[in-house]
Parts: sequence; C-alpha cells; structure tokens
Amino acid sequence: MIVRDGRSTSVASSCCGGGCVRRPGSVCHRCFDWTGRECASLGRTVRVASSRPRILLSVAFTFAIVCGAGLTTIWISGRNERDSNEAAKVDGAREMSYMIDDQLKKALLPLFTMEEMARQNAPFLELYDRMEAKKAEGVYDSDRVDVEGICDDPDLLEEYDRIAASVKDSADMPGVLVNVQLDPAGVICLAYPLNNTADFGHRSDGNAFLDSSPTVGMDILDANPTPESGKIVMEGPVRRPYGSKGTDERLLFVHEPVFVEGEGESTFWGFSSVLLNWDYIERVLDLYAFFRERGMEFRLFHHMEDGEPHIISESENSHLLTPDNSVVEPIEGFDMGWALSMGDVSPDPVQPWVVWGSVAVVLVAFLSSLALMVILVSKYEHEHLLYKMMPKKIIGKLQRGETVIEKYDDATLCFFDIVSFTTISGSMKAEEVMNMLRVLYTEFDKLAERHGVFNVETIGDAYIVIGGGPDKAEPTAGAANVAKFALDAIDATRNLRFHDGWRIEIRAGLASGLVVAGVIGTELVPKMTLFGNTVVLGETLEAGSEAMKVHCSAETYRLLSESKNSRFRLRRRDDGKTFHCNGKTYAETYWVDGVTEGVAGGYREE
Repeated sequence: MIVRDGRSTSVASSCCGGGCVRRPGSVCHRCFDWTGRECASLGRTVRVASSRPRILLSVAFTFAIVCGAGLTTIWISGRNERDSNEAAKVDGAREMSYMIDDQLKKALLPLFTMEEMARQNAPFLELYDRMEAKKAEGVYDSDRVDVEGICDDPDLLEEYDRIAASVKDSADMPGVLVNVQLDPAGVICLAYPLNNTADFGHRSDGNAFLDSSPTVGMDILDANPTPESGKIVMEGPVRRPYGSKGTDERLLFVHEPVFVEGEGESTFWGFSSVLLNWDYIERVLDLYAFFRERGMEFRLFHHMEDGEPHIISESENSHLLTPDNSVVEPIEGFDMGWALSMGDVSPDPVQPWVVWGSVAVVLVAFLSSLALMVILVSKYEHEHLLYKMMPKKIIGKLQRGETVIEKYDDATLCFFDIVSFTTISGSMKAEEVMNMLRVLYTEFDKLAERHGVFNVETIGDAYIVIGGGPDKAEPTAGAANVAKFALDAIDATRNLRFHDGWRIEIRAGLASGLVVAGVIGTELVPKMTLFGNTVVLGETLEAGSEAMKVHCSAETYRLLSESKNSRFRLRRRDDGKTFHCNGKTYAETYWVDGVTEGVAGGYREE
C-alpha cells in the first residue's frame, strides 16, 4: 500500500497501466509521460487556437492552399499519365489496323493478275461477247444465266485452272485466298478451285470445304450496276455468297472491274474476283485476343452507300464505345471506307501512386497546418505575455528595434509584498509556496486588468504596478486607478485561504511623481525597469506600511483628493514616523482607507 495525504491506495491503482509503465524511470514510463505531456500541450494549443478566429482562418487557409495545390498537382499528373497511357495503348492498337490493311492489300495482286489475264488472253477476252449474247437471249435457269457450252469448256477450264492455280500459289495466302474467279459481263463463270478443301483443313466438321459450283452463272452485275474503272467493290463478309455450299465461315467477295480498250474508248468487260476467308483472317490476326489483352473494345466496320455502317467484327462491349472514349482509324485497303473504332471503355483507373500521393499531400497539409497553428499560438502567447509585462506601445518599439526609454511626469506606483513572507515560506513546502503565489498573483492580475493599471514586475513576494504612465492617463485618474487596485487587492487577499487554512496579509505603498521607464533585453526576453526617486519612495513607503493597509505619499494624497469620480477616505499617518529617500525626508504620509464611487474629491480624516 502507498499512503498519500492520509489516504491509502493500491500500487495498481496508483499507476496508469501495467508492466514497464509502472516502473518509474523505465523507457515505457518515460514514453508514456512524454506522450501525455505532448497530448496535453497539443490540446491546450488547439483550445487557444479555437478561441482566436484569426489563427483558425490562417490554419484553415494554409491547409486549403497546401492541400488544394498538392492534390491538383497529383491529380493533373495522374490524369496526364492516364492520357499518356491511353494514347500509348491506342498507338499500340493501331498496329491492328495496319495488319488488317496488309491482309486486304495482299489480295490486290491476284485481282490485278487475273485482270491482266482477261485482257491479254483471247479465249478469256471472247467470253464477254459470248456471255452478253446469252444474256440477250434471256436464257436463265433458276435466276442464273445458262452458261452451258461457255463456262464448262474443258480446254478453257484447263487453261484457267493452270493460270489461276499459279496466281493463287504466288499470292501466298493459304486459308485466306479461297477462290479466284473471272466474271465476264458480270456473270460468275470461271472459279478456281471449284471445290476447295485444301484451305479448310483447320475444320474438323462436315463443312471443311467450299463448293463454288452453285455460283457459276450467277449475274453479280445486279449487285454492282455501275462499275467504275479502278474502283474495287467488296461484298460481305457473308456466309455462302451467291449460293455456294460447304463452309459457314464468313467470306469477303472482292471484285475488280475489268475494262478493255476498244475503238477510242474503254469498255466494261466484267470482273476479276477473289474470295477471302474473313473468319480465318480474324484467327490469323488473333483479333479479339489482341484487344482483350489491351483492355480495349473494338468495332470494325465499313460505310454503306446509304451512309449506315456495316459491322464486320466487334467485341462484346463495343456498344459502349463513344466518340469521347474511342478513336477511329481508317483501313486503306481497297479504299472501301473500312474503319476500326477502338478504345478503353472501363472507368478511369486511379493509379496507386495517385491514391498514396493524395494521402501524403493531405497528411503534409495537415502537419503543415498543425505546425503553423503551433507557431501562431506560440507567437500569440508570447505577445500576450509581453502585453501583460509591458504596454503595446513599448512592444511596438521593441519590434521595430528601437531603444525604449519612457518618461512619465505624474505616474503613480504601487508596491506590494507579503507580511512575514520569509517566516511563512520557511514553514511550507516549495510547491505550496509556489501555489500560494500563483493564486495570489492571478487575483492581482485580474484586478490590474479591471482597473487599467499595469503590472511592471513581480519578484518573489513583491508585486509592482503603475498607473498614469504607459497609458498616458491623467495624473488624477492614474492615481485613482492604482489606489482602487490596492484597496481591492487587500480585500481579495483577506478572502483567500491556503494550505491547512493558512491566511496571509499584505501591505502596500503608493508614490506619485516622475518615473523613467526603460526596457532591458530584446523582444524575446524583455524586462521593463523603472528608475527615479518615485520608485525608491514607493518601495520605502511599502516597507513602512502596516499589514492590510495602503500607505501613500503626500503627492499621491493630493492627486486622490482631486479625483473627479471617486471620493477616497484619506487619513494622515500620525505615529510620528518619517521616511528618508535619496537624501530627502518625508514626514507627511497618508493611509488610504477606502473609496466611494460616483462622488468627486477626497477627504481627510484627522
């Protein structure tokens, strides 16, 4: 058990916690004490700041500026990085448009080769006239031109297959270029291979072939009524174009109009055509995986003559593409108005460094604001303490680096001390003495502020105030304020109780006259000091005063007698004591016994 002030408590209850916190001097104990002190200091700082709107506004403004500037910089940098990443992603995705373009452009060589074959080879060139004659006769069978005897000529087929096979092999497009055709007068006539199985070996089902024989005789000119020289026409991709059989994979039907030189003009002969396996192209390019790996959606389309886009291929969420989140890259192959729209439709991701950077900015702004608050509160408390130690006018001179010397012609000083202080303090603990002085001087400070007098100095049990000096009050008003303060201080001391019921008594001495004030030290540690005969006289009259009485000089008596708003009860000291100060003898001194407010002038009690 531990006995404190007559009360017993357990060891456990006397500690804040267990373990090392209970052991004074241990690291935990010191850390715990330091944390408590710092928290208490911070709490006091916050309370002071909350009572000062200017400090709060400065702290809030600093937090807003630091936080706003930092977050703006972080988020702009993050946005720029995201835009840069998006641009890099789009630039990378443009590679697919070039790859598609390359695949389509490869088909140009067999088209142009077959076009030249039609022009230069007489048997093929004659097919136009023979087909036009059939069309003129109106010989149609199931919506097809009756091409019997024309397109089934064994010699013609043998020669065509030989040339077409060479063209197809030279194109080096296995699985993509699945058919090469000549279409005189716009009618499908010669197709190689007529039944293609070699290019569909990747299929394991029953549709691993393309049978083009049902398309022979189909008049495709109806779909391309106004062929123009040099303008390639593309249809699809569609499944089983013009009634072909076998594979259900989507095919592109590409036509190159063939014009031959006639008598002074070029005339339309028909088409050289190729069939391209678009689904196979998609697999070769790995189109869907390409965009999926990049976290992007896409839509490949070409514009129809009516202006509506025809979708060729698209990803699952391509409907989310908008002009704001995508770019459109044209596909130049065949100049058919193909385009690739692509973009990232996912919500803008927030980079981890942006999150942590934002947290760091807010933390720095908070700590900066907290540091500023501590600095401003410290400055405020320092100035507040200075204002209690000396007038604002003097502090202003100190802050400007000026030498401070003030002269007050008719100031009034009041000196206090505690009667028998040495004896009293000798019987008390140091902590009790300090607590007694703190309570006493706190009351005196309140009274000094109430009466408009200034506490010049506090040394031990001595408390000194001045009136009619720094505040430039009229001499009578300054003297009256000091006298009222002294009387109220006597009354306040009479009502105070200290350790074990102790009571104390004080005595006061008042003197009026010329006082010179100066400041020793700097703005950080200034000390206001009073000089002159009035200072020495005031100390002498205080030393010669009696317990719980206010003793004043003749000059102070005169000023109090002339007070305009208060009537003081003044009594001449008649015990025959005289006081000596700086070679002068003062035989006439007075007691200030009380005051009546609202009545002018003082009176003397004999």
